[in-house]
Amino acid sequence: MNKKVLTLCFIFTCLTAITTSCEDDSSSNRNQGDCGVPSGDLICECVDGAWVNCKTPGEGECKEADKPANATGCECIAGEWKNCTTAGETKECLESDKPVGTIGCTCNTSTGTWENCAVPDDPKECAEEDKPEGATDCECINGEWENCTIPEIKECVEENKPEGATTCECNTSTGEWEYCVIPEAKECAEEDKPEGATDCECSVSGEWKNCTFPEVKECVEEDKPEGAIDCECSVSGEWKNCTFPEVKECAEADKPEGATGCECNSSNGTWENCCLDSDKPAGTDVCECVSGEWQNCTYPELNILTDVDTFTVDEAETQKADIGVRLSTCPVMPTTVTAETQNPGECMFYSEGDECSSAKVCYTNTFKREFNGENCEDFKTFTVVGRLDSIDDDDAECKITLTATSDDTDPNTSYNGKTLEITGINQNVDKAGLVDNITVTQIKEWANDGSDKGKITLALKTRPTANVQVSLMADSIDYSTHLMLDSYNLEFTPSNYNTTQTITFSGVRDYKVLDPVDVVIHLMAFSDDPKYEKQAKSYTVKVNNIDKADVEISNTGTSLSENTPNTSKSFTVKLTSKPSAEVEVTTSSTNQRVRFATTNNSGSAQNTVTQKIQPSEWNTGKTFYVFPIDDDVVNSNNTDKAKIQTKSADSNYASKSYSIDYTIQDNDEAPKKLTVSCSGTAGCTNQQGFANCSFSLDSSNRPADKSDVKISCTSPNNFVWVSVSSVTLTNANNYSVSNINAGGGQCGAAMQGDMFGTTTLTCTATSSTGFKATGSTSIKYSYHHLEWP
Repeated sequence: MNKKVLTLCFIFTCLTAITTSCEDDSSSNRNQGDCGVPSGDLICECVDGAWVNCKTPGEGECKEADKPANATGCECIAGEWKNCTTAGETKECLESDKPVGTIGCTCNTSTGTWENCAVPDDPKECAEEDKPEGATDCECINGEWENCTIPEIKECVEENKPEGATTCECNTSTGEWEYCVIPEAKECAEEDKPEGATDCECSVSGEWKNCTFPEVKECVEEDKPEGAIDCECSVSGEWKNCTFPEVKECAEADKPEGATGCECNSSNGTWENCCLDSDKPAGTDVCECVSGEWQNCTYPELNILTDVDTFTVDEAETQKADIGVRLSTCPVMPTTVTAETQNPGECMFYSEGDECSSAKVCYTNTFKREFNGENCEDFKTFTVVGRLDSIDDDDAECKITLTATSDDTDPNTSYNGKTLEITGINQNVDKAGLVDNITVTQIKEWANDGSDKGKITLALKTRPTANVQVSLMADSIDYSTHLMLDSYNLEFTPSNYNTTQTITFSGVRDYKVLDPVDVVIHLMAFSDDPKYEKQAKSYTVKVNNIDKADVEISNTGTSLSENTPNTSKSFTVKLTSKPSAEVEVTTSSTNQRVRFATTNNSGSAQNTVTQKIQPSEWNTGKTFYVFPIDDDVVNSNNTDKAKIQTKSADSNYASKSYSIDYTIQDNDEAPKKLTVSCSGTAGCTNQQGFANCSFSLDSSNRPADKSDVKISCTSPNNFVWVSVSSVTLTNANNYSVSNINAGGGQCGAAMQGDMFGTTTLTCTATSSTGFKATGSTSIKYSYHHLEWP
């Protein structure tokens, strides 16, 4: 069976919705509507067991032109359009296809679909509480829950509830208790255990359960505590909860304040025979309390005390000394301790705030502190500071004297006249030296215009004992090369030592390309005051180079003419900085239209010229003269470039390139046209034949004054020659000549065999007046090899 036919048959069977397969005519299913094999390669439609609408291959294609008018949705079957839908056919819309919850829908009868459906403006919402209990996946349609899924309801078993749990809820979908509240397990107190109980269990509520009780024992009388009454006998045979006769104790809180030597009366619980501190004789140190009275009292030694033995301050007040003072005992009467400095030039007392009468900070030579019976135990502080004398001297002693005064006349208790000395050190902070500042540490070379200057300001730190001269060291700086200063000596006196003086400096341009240079300015002080003798300061100033290694080129013009070959233009090459070695400057022509010379003399002009610029000539440079070349050639390019190249052992000028563009006016005309024409074939001999050539100049190509025009011709490899070496145009009317023989140029030379082909004959016409015309033509040649006789 043909495979193609089977495939097509299968297709038709599917298109006609016949479920039986196509078999041959002898099939047992023939009478059930099956089709046999169609004859040949026909393409048929199987209908009720018979092949119909058969067509040959190629006829099964459907043409768009054959489709029924206004038909849509057609299928091509066996070359024919079928199952088409014709416009205007009415289809019904199914109610079940209408979108849920919509209103206002219209049926499109051509497609059978609902259109223009709208959702109601106020759709009804479904209340969550209206949802069936346990329902899931519900849909809200017009305010009612629909299509809900109701899970199976399972009951929770009470015995499965956790022990002690409360507020449990049953999850009917799982049958498990949820949201139970389990109270915190309580511990059982041992004292709450039933008397004599053993093996008890503690429940989560903190109660003893399931206890075991031993046999009850009787209490023995002799085991009762001594003096005990109203005792109870426990089941374990022990006396408990006995009552004892009352014994009153004295409470410590009931003891009189400040009382010493008190005795407790246990019958009534009161303190007796106390000695009060307030009753102790004033100023006493130690007393004995005997039957409620102070006896055998002693008095303490009276002294002024400080919390330090010595102290250290400095002249700059950066280090202060706080000294605490108090009395060894509380005074009977108010007592004043006065502190006084014995060296007011070295140290004083310092106060601030309320202790100063008007200023926020004050200094005094004396300081006072008051003591009485209420504040006698605390140290009272006064502050000592050093005094600045602005002189570089040594550390000095600072002595403080403390003196007590009081109206108390009792020698046992009075501090009046008591003294104490405490000695400290005032450290010197004045160090002889220069107070200095430099405004800039980097400066440009060129500052003579005042655009870039620096300053060094100087003063003395302390008052000298003699004049101090600060001088610039002569060997510390190359003034002429890098820096220039406006002052080289400054003088200070004891009266103006702290007045600032200024040295101004600026850079010096050297016109050399150098890296930044660090210049040291070194100052030295000279004085009879040994503290300032040889005091020195040094400053490093970086001087930045502003010079660049470059070439400046100035020229007198760039336009030249071949008509004036002896008239030059010039350019001068200068350097922008002073080189460390001579610089060679070479200039050369790019297009050979100009030449160069070192003087304004065209006779010495050359294609390449070199001049040397010495370091001393860097800003004057060298001048080059440029001359045009009259070359008798019509030039297509009337420009030239003067290339300028430097060469030097100074790396800054080792290889720099520049150029100048020149325009040259050409005075040469293009050659005139010579008409050349040849006929025939150029041979070697008369037997082989010669070509015949003609030459002519038209009226626009002729020389104006003479007719002595001569013509010469050439050909590549000399394949063709002209019968005479030079043809003269003798026809004065039309400047033409004809019938000039042209033959094979290599005939009879080495044995090369036969030669033939086509070549180009190029001819030039010239006259004594400088006239020139050119022309060319193609010419055939053909000649045979000649044997030598």
